Amino acid sequence: MQTGECRLCGKIRPLSVEHVPPEAAFNDAKVLFHRMRFNGPEVERFAEEKTTGNSLTVLCQRCNNTTGRIYGGEYVNFVKEVANHAYGRSHGERVQFVTMTYPLRIVKQTVTMLCATSGKLGPETAYIRSFVKDRLKEGLPDGYRLFAFVPEVRGLGRTTGVGAFLSLEEKRVVIYSETTWWPLGWILTLNDEEITRAVEVTGWAKYDFRTRRKIDVDLPVLSARGD
Repeated sequence: MQTGECRLCGKIRPLSVEHVPPEAAFNDAKVLFHRMRFNGPEVERFAEEKTTGNSLTVLCQRCNNTTGRIYGGEYVNFVKEVANHAYGRSHGERVQFVTMTYPLRIVKQTVTMLCATSGKLGPETAYIRSFVKDRLKEGLPDGYRLFAFVPEVRGLGRTTGVGAFLSLEEKRVVIYSETTWWPLGWILTLNDEEITRAVEVTGWAKYDFRTRRKIDVDLPVLSARGD
């Protein structure tokens, strides 16, 4: 078994295989990954095939099992509702419905996935990790904003790690982390910037863990990245 630093608790432990997103959230089929790796001034591109969905070996078994048990079920239920309304929708349309759910649990599972795909999430990494590990902890750090959208193409996913892009038109730099897998794309900005074409759901992190409430879902259908 592979041993390394868990991206959630930060401890050196045996690492387990984690599906990102959860396997039941349409992440159980063969996928082909196109990856880029910087090697000095050169950019290396290579492909990797996985037969049972996107999986990573970056979380310890304890963190993997705990987050999946506490947050994963609610996240999967929400993803399936989004999918039911997203079938056949194309770029520029919107996915709209009303549902009863636990918003904080969805955010915590999303942040778990971002920790898995990106590792350290900026200067508030310690807070982010404690936010996920403590199911009762509410609210994202100041300046951290979460946005959601529906990717247009089924079967297309994207993860970025922590990166940045420059908007020349708006003269601003956005530092962000993204994990996208149909039917949901998530973008967390780390420097209080807005993803203008996606919908902000940062407020979902302020609900109580035990609060099940009605939310009006209204998500734009966008290309793989929602900026």
